[in-house]
Amino acid sequence: MKKIVFGITSLNTGGAERTLVDLVNALKNKYDITVLTLYGKGELEKELKDIKIHSLFSKSYQDYSKREKISISLKISSTKFQKETIQKYQLKEFDQVISFLEGPMTHLFSNKELHPIAWIHTDMSIHEANGLKGKLKKRRNHKDYQNYKKLVFVNEKNKLAFQKVYHLNIPMEVIPNYIDEKRIEKLSKEKIREVFETPSFLTVARLVYAKRIDRLVRAHARLIKDGFMHHCYIVGDGEEREKIEKLIEEKGVSKTFHLLGRKENPYPYMVSCDYFLLPSFYEGAPITLYEAKLLKKFILITDNDSKEVVKDYSSKRIFENSEDGIYEGMKNILEELPKYHSSKNQSQSLEPIISLLEG
Repeated sequence: MKKIVFGITSLNTGGAERTLVDLVNALKNKYDITVLTLYGKGELEKELKDIKIHSLFSKSYQDYSKREKISISLKISSTKFQKETIQKYQLKEFDQVISFLEGPMTHLFSNKELHPIAWIHTDMSIHEANGLKGKLKKRRNHKDYQNYKKLVFVNEKNKLAFQKVYHLNIPMEVIPNYIDEKRIEKLSKEKIREVFETPSFLTVARLVYAKRIDRLVRAHARLIKDGFMHHCYIVGDGEEREKIEKLIEEKGVSKTFHLLGRKENPYPYMVSCDYFLLPSFYEGAPITLYEAKLLKKFILITDNDSKEVVKDYSSKRIFENSEDGIYEGMKNILEELPKYHSSKNQSQSLEPIISLLEG
């Protein structure tokens, strides 16, 4: 039985994290799998069944002080720590070493002797910071990625964007996100206490800059002011929560814009809403869109790379990628209140992933 190790920053609730948990649970009978996280105590860890898991740092990222976070960041960027990690977890003994998410693990696994594979979930041409910090990060990423034997992308546009930035002559492959359909369908039937007011728009996302929940708050407030009554619900948490809470209060929409926090099971909320809305500035192939398709929701997104996920899905609207675009798009929806029509979901197969691991 082949030994496979997947590396990821943590197993806190998130799209790539959710995908990895579903993936390794589906593959566990075929491979000897280990998951190596940078930070421990992720909410999704308990869902790993008969799979070994190790964490380089025992606590979650949020549990460390600002000073400790800086210390950890400096530590993991050192060559010494990289060598110690490879030796401690005997990474050279694995048949496949996979960094499943761009970030620290990509650096820690970037040793040619490991013959590693990197999974990339986002548009790296947008994701990279500007200025000196961005240049230094790009230089380090270039150095790290050139040590990988193969790069895997969740969609074609992310692959093209990466090539435009890094110009690396490395084998590349596109493999769509894997989702466990039976798990989602089962969990979607659970009852929730909240009662959604109608018409309702639901977003399931981390509260981080890329998701641009602030644009949604502003568009929502404008619509309410203009007489278009509706409610917005956000499932998720993150570093921008305090900023968003202040904006909600400032705009006077605390009774119609609801932050529900992180939910272990977001699917009953997706079922309960009228529209699933993702107002992100940029995306890769968000797992929430695959899930919304599976649950046959009417999907609303801003114009970014995520539209590739819904290109063959009829129950959708794509808004201009701006606050005005979100406002106008939601306004049109509220004026029309279109009826739903189901679309057949295209299941994601394990076959491309198994071919990759066997290769």
